[in-house]
Amino acid sequence: MAEMNEYKRPEPTAVEEKMIRALQSIADDDKFIYGIRATLEKDELRLEMTDAIADGDVRTEEDAIYYALQLDREGIPHG
Repeated sequence: MAEMNEYKRPEPTAVEEKMIRALQSIADDDKFIYGIRATLEKDELRLEMTDAIADGDVRTEEDAIYYALQLDREGIPHG
């Protein structure tokens, strides 16, 4: 199995770029951002994460991780 740093994610979409910037406002940590990117594979879910951060509903790394898992499992939008 390849090490995480050997695996390259595809170039981010415009929506994913916005989500990455929003996640960086919480924690500028490559592993954290990589994990959220790997979990949220659709722009619709990435937009939900970005909106939740902008609205103040997701404020910490833990919030983001739990919300990403919820979105991945259930696709439930916030608000």
